[in-house]
Amino acid sequence: KEVPHLIPAEKVLLKRERKKGMEKGRLESTREDVIDAVEAKFDEIPEDIANTIKEIKDMDLLKSLHKKAIKAKTLDEFRSTLEAIKEK
Repeated sequence: KEVPHLIPAEKVLLKRERKKGMEKGRLESTREDVIDAVEAKFDEIPEDIANTIKEIKDMDLLKSLHKKAIKAKTLDEFRSTLEAIKEK
């Protein structure tokens, strides 16, 4: 939305803040998608796994984890994937 009473610098800042908010929302949504995938696949989401996922700030990594959650044969396999990521 255009806010008519703002000067150009304020408009730039507002646009930047809106973009940050949208990116934060997408990140949170993708985290929830990963958590939901793990829970749907294994009927549970251990707190340590959920907490690790919630700490991830890399969208590409979250998308990759979503696929790995779907493909993992066991919860321990998925946990190992997460642990490997934490070690990097």
